[in-house]
Amino acid sequence: MRSLRLPVGVAIIFLLSLPAVRAEAPAVSPAAGATEIVAARGGDADEWRFDVEIRDGDAPADEAELALGPDYFRLTDAARSMIVDFRLLRVIEIDRAARRFTNRSLYLFPGFGELQYFARLSKANPPGAGTGSDGAAAEVAKDPFWIEADLGIRKDAPRTDLVFADGGDGTMTVTRSGKPYATIRGEVVDLPADRRAVLFRYFRFLSELHPNVIDALEKGAALPVALDYRVLKDGDIARRQVRLRAAGRVTTPYPLDPALRPADEGHYTNDVPAIDDLVGMMAKVARGDWPTGPLSPDDYWREVERQFKDENALGTFLNVQGMAMQYGATVLDGCPKSLRKPDGCAPVLFIRDQSGTDRLLTLAIGGTRAEVEGKQEAGLKAMGIVVNEVESRDLPGGYVAQALYANMLARPTLPENGSMTLLRERQEEAFERFRKAIAGNPYIGFFYRDLGKLLFNQLRADVAWDVWDFGRLLPGSYQRHAFQTIDELEARLRADYPQFFLQP
Repeated sequence: MRSLRLPVGVAIIFLLSLPAVRAEAPAVSPAAGATEIVAARGGDADEWRFDVEIRDGDAPADEAELALGPDYFRLTDAARSMIVDFRLLRVIEIDRAARRFTNRSLYLFPGFGELQYFARLSKANPPGAGTGSDGAAAEVAKDPFWIEADLGIRKDAPRTDLVFADGGDGTMTVTRSGKPYATIRGEVVDLPADRRAVLFRYFRFLSELHPNVIDALEKGAALPVALDYRVLKDGDIARRQVRLRAAGRVTTPYPLDPALRPADEGHYTNDVPAIDDLVGMMAKVARGDWPTGPLSPDDYWREVERQFKDENALGTFLNVQGMAMQYGATVLDGCPKSLRKPDGCAPVLFIRDQSGTDRLLTLAIGGTRAEVEGKQEAGLKAMGIVVNEVESRDLPGGYVAQALYANMLARPTLPENGSMTLLRERQEEAFERFRKAIAGNPYIGFFYRDLGKLLFNQLRADVAWDVWDFGRLLPGSYQRHAFQTIDELEARLRADYPQFFLQP
């Protein structure tokens, strides 16, 4: 069964450009239990079931059951089940022997596919390209046609190199540039329109058949029941045969056993255990199991007042910034009476007056300004000094400095010396800085958003969407503002790739 677990890759630029949309929390958390997911789905549903046989090359055939619900499909083989749920916008993978499951955002599939599409086009020697002496395998792996088929993503207009022909007896043949690509036999099957739409989503997610061919099949009256086509496999072109046989209709509960448990930490990667530790902490925060709750504005003001009275300009600045990040700038309008002056709030005035005078405060503000102005090296140098001082003094609010520094390190642009090695090292350090920031205060959505962007740019879309989903579950209405750009990304993915979603 094809898995939606995704590999680590190279960094590329994160681009978003759509109008703002209202932020929404995910329908279910990545840490949701099976009972919660089943409850979100409601009652029983009718499933139209098919026996599926998939054979690659000369290998033995893999057998599975495909079930089409009203707005989901389930594919079950000997070891695992996968549910792609278009209502909850989740992909649920079940390890039946371990009685565990994972549930991830549906958006990661087109989101990762789009990133991988451009990454694979740009790489000189893509993964799986083979080692042929003539470089033919590498050229095949870089061919946009095979990348589109492999990922299910088509970025341009329908291809002109595909020719469709009627082969007789309900068979359609497809050639590409005069060479055979696919032979597909169809049958008229009594299948409701909504289940038919779900069936073609199955093909788009898991078949590795070129999207243009699926477009043509979906427009026809018959259902594809015997498919013989070519796929990209281990850098070479391999033959794939798929057979579908209708197996009847069954009224059934949602196909997730309420007794199953979410997968243990450790299901993301074996080489970066810190990711599992961090996401495990986020899951506890989302469930309300974290030992500390969010700081209130009064909590912040008490710490701001303490730092102000100690004449600690940097500490005052960091705690004011943390409060504004969690509650918005308008929270500063609630300056306590004891701190008010005729011309404003005393701690805020103190920060203004000390800027340019206090060394660490000047470095923090100057480093941030340098970063905004595109002076990355100067910004990193200044903020690095601040972070080292924060750590050595264990300064309250130090998590804000960690987050500011992490964002500077995370920029997906080459350092001035052009070193890819240094870029990777900086991004690795950025992750560690984000981890410290979130551990210091796991209730600030901007930290989750920016860490997710770092992971997304590293082609870790699976973890990125979990981080974003956990962030959108944080308490407090202001937290939703942090995820406006992520909501824009998801809106664009729905608009650009409607074939991966079911329209309401």
